[in-house]
Amino acid sequence: DTEGNQGHAYPQEVHSQQLILNYCCGHKDSSMLLFPYSSTSSFVNHGGKEANAKLVWTNEETDATGFHKKDWMERRPKELLQEGRTGLMMMLVATRAIAQDDEVTIDYGPEWQAAWEDHVVGWSTRHDPLARHSLTASELNESEDRIRTVFEDSYESVGTACHYRYDAPEDEEQGGINVDPDNEVDGDEALGLVYDEPALDRLGANLPWIEDQAAVWRDHGGRRTVSGDNLIPCKVVGRKEDESLNETLYTVRVFNSRNGPRHLDQIPTNKEHYVKDVPRRAILFVDLPYTSSQQKERAFRHEIGFPDDDGDLWPQAWKDVLG
Repeated sequence: DTEGNQGHAYPQEVHSQQLILNYCCGHKDSSMLLFPYSSTSSFVNHGGKEANAKLVWTNEETDATGFHKKDWMERRPKELLQEGRTGLMMMLVATRAIAQDDEVTIDYGPEWQAAWEDHVVGWSTRHDPLARHSLTASELNESEDRIRTVFEDSYESVGTACHYRYDAPEDEEQGGINVDPDNEVDGDEALGLVYDEPALDRLGANLPWIEDQAAVWRDHGGRRTVSGDNLIPCKVVGRKEDESLNETLYTVRVFNSRNGPRHLDQIPTNKEHYVKDVPRRAILFVDLPYTSSQQKERAFRHEIGFPDDDGDLWPQAWKDVLG
């Protein structure tokens, strides 16, 4: 069936699956997936036969608000697609005493276990021991005390982002080089930006002026400085040792975050904005989109199932792909 919900057409061939599948509950005989959206559900891992908890449907005694729509259990998946709202509730119930600090786990079912074992075997036979391992952003944030500039060997599969708050009245006249607004770079494009030789030559020629005119990095204190709102793409163009502070400081070009908060000032699209005296703690490595290990072509993807003795958990009406 190439017709999706709301009249959208989807191709029949599946090229890959998204990571979200690993967090969904499903059944081998059903086309439907359930995505738990409570904060607890994301942290319950597979315990197999050693699991200390299980999922059960809520009932009249445990659902005081009447949220759970019991009649949905008797409706076909295509009917439920038309609802456009949530209406099902499950509970995580301990099956034995759980000590403090013990991990809470459930059994993901035999299909999940078999798929995982096949994945482990298949991955080990396909893995090339000579293949070069590119350090992830997390690994570099732990190990890389001295960040390379754009004039040095580039990092693979990662970009840099800086904690920096652009304040238009104070920063507008500093650290800017006029550029064509049509050539503006921001967001993910800025994270993956690679300077070619002519661009590096121009940057190198302008670097003394940039170092002199760049805005000075400011620590506003607390979350006003180090927060997700103020984390924006940047490129390290210069580095110096500050003996008085006994630390390395950096000069960076900063870019607008494409999906940044609207209440924050934006760098004008006709300016390259530079900031100097940026400490290492204000610079983070970030994985470029679709390059982390969990998004590799052969990364594990499988929905969470249910153990054989919980077979009644998945309603018969939802089993629409019986063999």
